[in-house]
Amino acid sequence: MAKNEVGKVAVTSVTLRPNVIFSGSKPMTDSDFQSMHHEAHESCFLASSVKTEIKVEGTWEQSDSLHP
Repeated sequence: MAKNEVGKVAVTSVTLRPNVIFSGSKPMTDSDFQSMHHEAHESCFLASSVKTEIKVEGTWEQSDSLHP
């Protein structure tokens, strides 16, 4: 929390740290993941509506099953 552009205390930054696990026969590459993330961000209601800075510091991994 910090003061915003008009001097009021507000949430000025949010950091999300999701851990995404992919499974299936096609392995996910870092390039695939980045492309998917970019496409989702472009369509995201929150990303286009919220004034607060949102950082995504997620990780991803490939799993052989849905239940590691």
